[in-house]
Amino acid sequence: ASAVLDVPAAYRRIAREVRDGTYRPQAARMGVEEGVVSVVLNPEHAERLDPELRSFLAGLQEGIASGGIDVLETHRAH
Repeated sequence: ASAVLDVPAAYRRIAREVRDGTYRPQAARMGVEEGVVSVVLNPEHAERLDPELRSFLAGLQEGIASGGIDVLETHRAH
C-alpha cells in the first residue's frame, strides 16, 4: 500500500480560499478527510490480501474521509 498525495487538490483548496477571501496564512493540515491523501493498494498485489482485510482498510479510509475516525486522536490514544 502507498500513501498518495494529491498535491493539485491541495493547491486547489488554497486557491479557492484565496478566491473566496477566506485564506489565512498559516500551516495547513490536509489529509484523507480533505481528499489530499489517499491509501492505494498495489493493484498487482491487492488480490493477495484477504477480502476481509481489504474491506477493513477501505472502511478505515472511508471513516477518516467522513470525519468518523480522528487519526490524530487515535494516534494519541496509542
